Amino acid sequence: IGGLGHLVEDLVLRRDEFEIESRDAGIKSPKGCLLVGLPGTGKSLIAQSVAGEWQFPMLEFNMANVLDSYVGSSEQNIRKILAVAESMEPCVLMVDEIDKALSGLGSSGGDSGTTRRVIGSFLTWLNDRKADVYVIATANDLREIASAMPEMLRKGRWDDIWWVDLPDEETRKKILQIHLQKIPEHRIESEVWEQLTTLSSLNSGVTGAELAAAVNEANRISFHNGRLVDVNQL
Repeated sequence: IGGLGHLVEDLVLRRDEFEIESRDAGIKSPKGCLLVGLPGTGKSLIAQSVAGEWQFPMLEFNMANVLDSYVGSSEQNIRKILAVAESMEPCVLMVDEIDKALSGLGSSGGDSGTTRRVIGSFLTWLNDRKADVYVIATANDLREIASAMPEMLRKGRWDDIWWVDLPDEETRKKILQIHLQKIPEHRIESEVWEQLTTLSSLNSGVTGAELAAAVNEANRISFHNGRLVDVNQL
């Protein structure tokens, strides 16, 4: 992961809090975190990286997909998902784009309270669970959550709420390095590495996903043209 040093540092510490020594010290098991930021800034990648670094299995679900048109099915779906997560402890549970599940909540039309009941069940589980399930939820718009269900943001539901911002210049350089290193070294002109700082300064306002796509596209075009990846393609 490029950048996000404070978040990465906190997650390293959280991993140790699952150990018996931490329990003996009176430290509660970590609950999870809510990651908020623009699409493409690496929120889902963070969840995948946490599971990999911690060597925990990862489960993923989209809250909006849990909601079912048949009365009672949504509540049954969320109970099944949470039961599976608890049976796989310790594990990482990623709840993707949780804000979209709250879209339109409280409007005159809609689901007759199904969404609120499902989210309510999830929040109760977040508070009361005993299993070692680290929940990482992602959201693009915190305002949607704050207006539809502010109780989701209450301290105690999550260990922390993190804002995942657009990468700064130094982070953009790190992201470019990460993705260039995935390409065989002999396929990259030496000038690319020499110009990384300049390239990073020219890409203000882009997401990590866009930088990754640019590197992949440069490599793809170079391959089909029988050339090496050069600075002008990035």
